[in-house]
Amino acid sequence: MDIKTDTLIIGAGQAGLLTSQALSKRGIDHLLLEKETVAHKWKTARWDSLLLQQPNWISHLPDFPYVPALTDPDGFPTATQMYDFLVSFADKIEAPVRCGIAVEGLRHDGPEATFIADTSQGAFHANSVVIATGSLQVPRRPNFLSGRTDILQISASEYRNPGQLSGGAILVVGGGNSGCQIAEDLRRAGREVVLSLDRHRRVPRRYRGKDLFWWFRESGVLNTPAEEMPVDTSPLVFAGGGNTIDMRRFAQDGIYVTGSLAGLEGDTLVFNDDLGAILDHGDRHYHGLLDRFDLLAQKRGPHLPDDAGARYSWPDSPCITEPIRRIDLGDAQINSVIWATGYRTDYSWVELPVFTPEGKPHHHHGVTDIPGLYFIGLPWQVNLSSGFIFGVRNDADMLASVIAARAADSGAFRASGRKS
Repeated sequence: MDIKTDTLIIGAGQAGLLTSQALSKRGIDHLLLEKETVAHKWKTARWDSLLLQQPNWISHLPDFPYVPALTDPDGFPTATQMYDFLVSFADKIEAPVRCGIAVEGLRHDGPEATFIADTSQGAFHANSVVIATGSLQVPRRPNFLSGRTDILQISASEYRNPGQLSGGAILVVGGGNSGCQIAEDLRRAGREVVLSLDRHRRVPRRYRGKDLFWWFRESGVLNTPAEEMPVDTSPLVFAGGGNTIDMRRFAQDGIYVTGSLAGLEGDTLVFNDDLGAILDHGDRHYHGLLDRFDLLAQKRGPHLPDDAGARYSWPDSPCITEPIRRIDLGDAQINSVIWATGYRTDYSWVELPVFTPEGKPHHHHGVTDIPGLYFIGLPWQVNLSSGFIFGVRNDADMLASVIAARAADSGAFRASGRKS
């Protein structure tokens, strides 16, 4: 049976839930469709020791401050705590979520027509649609080791803990947050780890007594608009809780650091001759940030103490001074590979001309050129903070205002937004 609503939200993660709350406050009738369960990826696509990158004090949601299980505002929630937090949030706002419904196609019959979402449980009709499926949809996996059934290969989203991997050494490919934190997790468990890096921008976890996000907020970095997005879009590397990520410290702790993976020749892994350039690039960004924060500290006064230790440079280990370009899988006993090589989007089910030639949504702050079609939860959707839960809430509020104005113009049905 066909179902009609004013606004259809596809996806019930944090972006979809925040959009639902914002629409409910404006009295806009809506439904959320989720093919799994609320906040599904927080429960199924995170490793056991993961901590959220943002401290509790900045991660709260509107009318729902702090993760209930974490009373310390300076603490970092675990993935399980975030899952419980979002499920509780969905209950509190009475989000009209329908789980277990996969959207198989999204279409409309012309500029003035309603949208039609073809799903596993029939068609849903809506005046507006918000696509809240996020950007971390399909793991990227290079085909260097395709066909090698003798080696366990998993993506970062499939990693849970060291116990799921077979014996021997482990190759982690990717020097972003996931790759670095997984490599540390494995090394703490006593595993032999090879970490293949790529270009990144290193940042301090804490500096002069304040968390990174305090500095980002106070310096205005979080409000950098999408139109001024840096040319260098290599990942910012910092962990949730704990210490600042430093590849040279990794090497001192026994993680074998290499350059980027170039390919496989027979049974031999081949790495590019770029380790030094990768490390230098990360360090330049790191020290440039500290210089910027120091200028801010001069304006704020003596309550921000000096932190000379933050500029300490770990000595280079042999794997850095003399990088190995080739590693034999058998000699190194590498039996497992974790691909922490990022994600790609999959909007193949969206049958509307709203994408760039690269397959990315064409939008301005989440608003597309197709009236009534919106996106939420994209990196740099409005500004840098759009990539974090506290920024999504602002983006959702902005989109809800646009949707409400459109609904008022069209005389669309308005309701309380209570759970269906």
